[in-house]
Amino acid sequence: MNTAQSNHNESHKSAEELLAERQRLEDLYRDKYTREISVMFTDLKGSTSLTETHGDLATRELVKAQNKILNPLIQKNNGTLVKTMGDGTMSYFDEPMDAIRTAVDFQKEIEERNKQSTKQLPLEVRVGIHTGVGIVEENDIYGDVVNVASRYESLAEAGEIYISDETWNLLSDKDEFYIRFYKESAVKGKKNKVTVYKVFWNEEEIKKDSEEEHPLPSSMAKPAKKQSVTLSGIFRLALAVVIMVGAVFLLMTISNQNITDQTIQEVRSKQDVAREPDTP
Repeated sequence: MNTAQSNHNESHKSAEELLAERQRLEDLYRDKYTREISVMFTDLKGSTSLTETHGDLATRELVKAQNKILNPLIQKNNGTLVKTMGDGTMSYFDEPMDAIRTAVDFQKEIEERNKQSTKQLPLEVRVGIHTGVGIVEENDIYGDVVNVASRYESLAEAGEIYISDETWNLLSDKDEFYIRFYKESAVKGKKNKVTVYKVFWNEEEIKKDSEEEHPLPSSMAKPAKKQSVTLSGIFRLALAVVIMVGAVFLLMTISNQNITDQTIQEVRSKQDVAREPDTP
């Protein structure tokens, strides 16, 4: 083997080894940093208009009040605050139920704060939660689960908590809170509409909503009735055909019998005439 061929084989072998090492590192990274999480976004509603109307300081005080309420709740429910983003926050939880508990307690404490601080600007926050596989590093999280959670937060109104059907399906206790399908909505970056569930936390709103009828998700709605051939339909059709054929056969039998009787009678009449002697 010449030197050029030897160098080529060594180069080819090194490329294969590098690809194998890359795959090993990717698997190691995925196993260490990728897992299922429930991501929660919060956002202070109308911060831009608040700033224009009341100034930066007033808005800053509202953000401070929001974080003062939320941060201890995230810690209490085994969550991790990843970052604050202007007037919003991003956090994640290993269990969907912990995310729901945090969001519900958050809205309840906001309501209590607004009742006690009537002279201050009301704090109005919306919450969105989505569950999926994400990349969890030491100081940040990445992946589609983050983007979708942000979309759910943007769909909500002040005081509302929206969660995805993925989060709803993974709840360990669906009866702990009053949660129901709310709507289907188009969101940026998704070809199909997403299913939105609303978490109710206000007792008066729960009572009112529970007394009303609500639509089901399209995946659970009963399909429209279609004209189709069924076994019972086939049986009824076959029975009708049998009855019609039987009726026709009976009529033909009766008709043939009448013709036969008439023929026999005519033959007998001719025979009787043939037997009569001539009159002298």
